[in-house]
Amino acid sequence: MQTLLMSLFLLIADTVRLTSQYDLNVDLARGLTGRLLVDTSKQAGSNTSLSEYPEDCADIYLKHHSIHGVSPRTGVYEIWPRQGKPIKVLCDMNTDGGGWTVFQKRDDYSPREDFYRTWLEYKRGFGDLQRQFWLGNDRLSILTNQDSYQLRVDLEDFDTQKRFAEYSSFRI
Repeated sequence: MQTLLMSLFLLIADTVRLTSQYDLNVDLARGLTGRLLVDTSKQAGSNTSLSEYPEDCADIYLKHHSIHGVSPRTGVYEIWPRQGKPIKVLCDMNTDGGGWTVFQKRDDYSPREDFYRTWLEYKRGFGDLQRQFWLGNDRLSILTNQDSYQLRVDLEDFDTQKRFAEYSSFRI
């Protein structure tokens, strides 16, 4: 079972090698849009909690699936990280097995969210969880330091060509 934090590819690395012939720059200058999926996978032996208060989208997925026998729907849910206050997050229950906690989403919506922001705005987070957003550096740090997480970056260009990259360890 994997939990994922989902987001656009932004502020993670300068360049990601997607194939031997294709490099994607962070600024997505060639017209690519996408989502950065932080796979907050619950590793074998990690502290997976099925308490009343889920720590992340993986907990929501696991609890719902164990009770109802089916996957929950993708949408906005409230989670209770071990440290900090409850927060609303977008949970992707479809990608690669479901249970992904989305921390950034950036698509070709109109009107477009302005991602040219100050450090303080990135610290606190901004945008609309249903459309385009950055969850916030503070929240991302709290989430990724409570368990072992992986990162998944999903990208799609304007011709609907899709690519993804996965990283086995992710923490802010």
